[in-house]
Amino acid sequence: MKTILEKLGLPDLIQKIRRDPSTLIHNPGYILLLPLSCLQSIRYRITKSKTRVFLTETRLDQLAYSDREIVTDERIVVFQHIDNFREFAKKRINEDDSIDNSYLEIVAARFAKGDFAIVLQSKEGVVVSYLFISTGMAFFSPVGMTIQLPRHTYAVYDVYTFSSCMQKGFYSFLFKKTAFMMRHRDYHTVWLWLMAHNTVSIVVHYKLGLRMITRILTETVGYGRIVRNAHPVNMSLLELDKIRCC
Repeated sequence: MKTILEKLGLPDLIQKIRRDPSTLIHNPGYILLLPLSCLQSIRYRITKSKTRVFLTETRLDQLAYSDREIVTDERIVVFQHIDNFREFAKKRINEDDSIDNSYLEIVAARFAKGDFAIVLQSKEGVVVSYLFISTGMAFFSPVGMTIQLPRHTYAVYDVYTFSSCMQKGFYSFLFKKTAFMMRHRDYHTVWLWLMAHNTVSIVVHYKLGLRMITRILTETVGYGRIVRNAHPVNMSLLELDKIRCC
């Protein structure tokens, strides 16, 4: 059923009709798809799924880098407004199939609430990678949860390296340079969330010095209900591989 609905483009169509009901007037044939919409809604309500996010907390003085190491030809630039960042967001939209034009609105909302982006430029001046920083409230998008950050703590999220620059170590440079900058802004700890299936990200961040998971955030959907929980743990990052295999 799910495959058929996806092939028909039904989820996108439903959203389109919700945004503009007049779509049904201009395309009366869409009415024939409404029974499938009902079936999808029923299936959603009786199907149970669980999403888990693993939150790492790491003191900056425990990260695997030295001040000398981050002195390179690459430089970082801080962006605090969507107008300055828009071109990079559009570039990502053009090459990343997992997002669409709504990403521009999402990014604008981040800047509006005080988050900022840190962009890494190569020595030739080309933007190669970026990440977002939150210093107030940390939002965990896969599970729809928001948590107040402790004092002197910042959260890293939405890290991205452009396709032509992947697997060249640029993100590691960016993460280290960001930690160096935030440490000099009197921040002591970094939060970063990971998911068990993303083995590459786990390995990269372990090499950067992230070691411990302190909370597991879960969202359980089923029977028409959404339940969200945060469970404190004391768990090694290396244990995620065992979870992924289960």
